[in-house]
Amino acid sequence: MAEFEHLEYLYPLSWDPLQSLVVDVDSCATAIEGIDMLAEMNGTKHEVEKLTTSAMDGNVPFDEVFALRLEIIQPKENDLLLVGKQYLNTITPHVPKVIEIAQSQGVDIFLLSGGYDTAIYPLADYLNVPREQVFANHLFFHHGAYAGFDDKNPLCGKSGKLALIKLLRLQRKLWGRIGIVGDGISEVETKSVVDLCIGFGGHVAREKVLKEADVFISQPTFSPVLPLILGRQGIEECAKFHRHMRSFIRDGLNCLNQAKFQHRAIMLNQQILQWRTNEEGQLNENHPLSPIWLGN
Repeated sequence: MAEFEHLEYLYPLSWDPLQSLVVDVDSCATAIEGIDMLAEMNGTKHEVEKLTTSAMDGNVPFDEVFALRLEIIQPKENDLLLVGKQYLNTITPHVPKVIEIAQSQGVDIFLLSGGYDTAIYPLADYLNVPREQVFANHLFFHHGAYAGFDDKNPLCGKSGKLALIKLLRLQRKLWGRIGIVGDGISEVETKSVVDLCIGFGGHVAREKVLKEADVFISQPTFSPVLPLILGRQGIEECAKFHRHMRSFIRDGLNCLNQAKFQHRAIMLNQQILQWRTNEEGQLNENHPLSPIWLGN
């Protein structure tokens, strides 16, 4: 517990915990882009990758490339099952632990993806995220062959994640303070309707997300997401009453020191004590003060 005794010096401007967290799947909760894997299976990888990158970087509207990619690929029903297996094989380090601890603290977790529900359900099951809290596109098949997609789903259109989060808020499925984490511009577009937008660049770092997300994480690990979810009060509670969580939270805080914070985020614009520990895992109070504030 000694390493958490001076937490108020680490975070002089505290922030409140989240009650709902929306997590992107491709290049965020997992290391792959499912659409690119489908393209590789069907010999159209290069063409589709260019369209995906342009859309994720915000250079081309997502709705313009959504139907076009599927027409090019012509995915088979069994292909989605193979993508689902690959999602499980490429889970970003510490995603399961972050979700487990967050759920134990009463945080609702949602998976929100421009990908395809059939491929994402196995991942949701593994992470103990209820399927009714998975929101993704749905494809139709006839005798295993591609037969179109549900064009009524807002996720296949422009600013789909923004539209869906607005709907979920109206339906009170998303409640309290809401956070979103993802690698693409579609997450940044939701800033007006969420309380914290976390850009994840652990697999793909996109310049626009780096500049516009409230917090940008560049390491390929989900551990720094946990302190952002819990807030100072949650961190202190876990450190005090849940010994098994302490080292994981400490690692997340350590990684968080390398994140980029924008002015709308946590506003750590004072000099704070960097998270540094000695060999016994205790806070080194003699470590020099240094600023974490890197925003505008």
